[in-house]
Amino acid sequence: MAIETMKNGAATEKLEEALDLLSEAAKDKREELMMLLDEKYTDVRMVLSEMAVNNREIVRQLKRRAEEKVQRNPLGVVGGVAAGTLLLGYILGSNSNRRM
Repeated sequence: MAIETMKNGAATEKLEEALDLLSEAAKDKREELMMLLDEKYTDVRMVLSEMAVNNREIVRQLKRRAEEKVQRNPLGVVGGVAAGTLLLGYILGSNSNRRM
């Protein structure tokens, strides 16, 4: 009985040592992974901020072009919007009639 208890104690001790080693390795890997993720997210943040600046400029240019077209030919723009609205209304109206 005493021998069995000693064997169980030694096995438990070895098991605890193995768990401690695994825990240390996991902590090291976790820190490594966190550093890698931080580096990658920094890169992603930089790219997204650059894209946001570029998109703002593109939107400004599109807005400027649209304003110029409206100033050059206001009646044409109003007619185009009216025609587009009528077409959209027709399409949406025909879809709702088919469902009934």
